[in-house]
Amino acid sequence: MAKIKIVTDSTCSLPPELISQYGIVVVPYAIQFASESYRDGVDIDVEQFEEKVRSEGDMPKTAVPSPGEFAEVYRAVAEQADTIISIHAGKKISGICGSAELGAAEVPEVHVEVVDSNITCMPLGFMVLEAAKAAEAGKTKDEILALIEEVKENTGFFATSVELEFIKESGRIVGAEEAAESAVKVKPIITFTDGVPGVIEKARTQAAVLGRMIELAKEKAAGRAIEQVAIVHANVEEIALKFKERVEKELAPRVTLVSQLGPTLTVHLGPGSLVLVPFYSS
Repeated sequence: MAKIKIVTDSTCSLPPELISQYGIVVVPYAIQFASESYRDGVDIDVEQFEEKVRSEGDMPKTAVPSPGEFAEVYRAVAEQADTIISIHAGKKISGICGSAELGAAEVPEVHVEVVDSNITCMPLGFMVLEAAKAAEAGKTKDEILALIEEVKENTGFFATSVELEFIKESGRIVGAEEAAESAVKVKPIITFTDGVPGVIEKARTQAAVLGRMIELAKEKAAGRAIEQVAIVHANVEEIALKFKERVEKELAPRVTLVSQLGPTLTVHLGPGSLVLVPFYSS
């Protein structure tokens, strides 16, 4: 039986214990400050990232792993598997899939299937997690690829940002500049439409924004049960845990995960951000 391993990147937002449990391999983005570069989740975590932003005062940038880095990872994984499914942040927001494809071309001894998640954060994380569970259960490559597409169709993404300069500077979020420069201080709700993140609504208070995110998750359900929910936060655990209580009461998911937004996504959403990711039954 073919041995299949799952590879992803550091924007997947999966809790470390699940990454370890299912043997998922994570390729880190680079976080670039003026004079130094750090590997997301390896050399720098969210707390260290925030400290560095405060001390340096400059907006950092992110960089995708190089094809050479991917080739090195794939060679190492090839010692344990003959097929690799490498699932990454969407092509409309990142060049990582292209880098992974170039890296795969350097490693002909193993079959690498690069999958564009068309999104990031825990929607990507749920694709990765379900793929890893299926690989462990002995499913075939085609069965796992079909499962990834099913998960892709059954997840949502609703985020809010506190420090709007980050979403403005990111340049990747439609409507971010208008929200950041609003004469009245607002908190945006961000979602993905056809692989592109954009501000869909704004509210004056965090309580109003979080309540509306829950309403949007219900609306998107369209009759489907909410099997799981992920709450992802940028170093605001106390707020995330309070939000979790509200989410469990109003959405009644079977499972709720709480995880940290890594430095790469914090560069684009900002410290203090919260993301709600419902995973619906198919």
